[in-house]
This record gives sequence, C-alpha cells and structure tokens, in this order.
Amino acid sequence: MNFGDLFLKSIDEGLSVFGEDCKENFYQVLERNFMLKKQEIPFMIEEFSVALKKTFGFNAYYLEILIMRYLFTKLEKKVVYMDDIDSFNFVNYIISVKKLNEFKLLEPLVQ
Repeated sequence: MNFGDLFLKSIDEGLSVFGEDCKENFYQVLERNFMLKKQEIPFMIEEFSVALKKTFGFNAYYLEILIMRYLFTKLEKKVVYMDDIDSFNFVNYIISVKKLNEFKLLEPLVQ
C-alpha cells in the first residue's frame, strides 16, 4: 500500500468518528466548496488542512491528531517529528511522512 492509500485510509478512519453520513457529506463539501477530490488529498495536504479547519472549526485539530495517530499506527517504522517543535503541525508531519515514504525509508504495516 502506498502513502496516498495509507493517508486516505487514515482520513476515512478519522472522519468516521462522526459517523459514515458525516464522512460522506464532508467529501461532498470538500469537492463542491474547495474543489478538492478525495483522491487529490495526498497531493494537496495544505488545502485539505484548510478545508478541515473551515468545515469543522476547532474540531479540525482533534481530527488532524486522530488522522496522524491512525497513519502512525499503519507504519512499520515510527515517524517522530524532529524539527523545531514550534513548527510542528499536521501539514508538516504528513509531508515528512510522505517524503520518507518516497525515499523508501518507511514501509507500511498494512499490505
């Protein structure tokens, strides 16, 4: 399973805490209001984060943490964010995981 698939699966799991209807409605809002299709999310991480915040408000931070945790559990090697802690956020963490995956430094647990 590649990074994009793992990331989308993690997003699905995170959004599912609100229920399946809410998850599906969010994907519709994402496409209609933010011109972002589900399959494009792994390539437009910042835009996805903005859409989460605009749609869910403060709850977006909770969702981002859930998504990061779900992604973290899917990786064989755990990714610890080592840059300046002040720059730690959802977008930077996901981009770091994506880059490590591209360089084949990470292997997913899920096959």
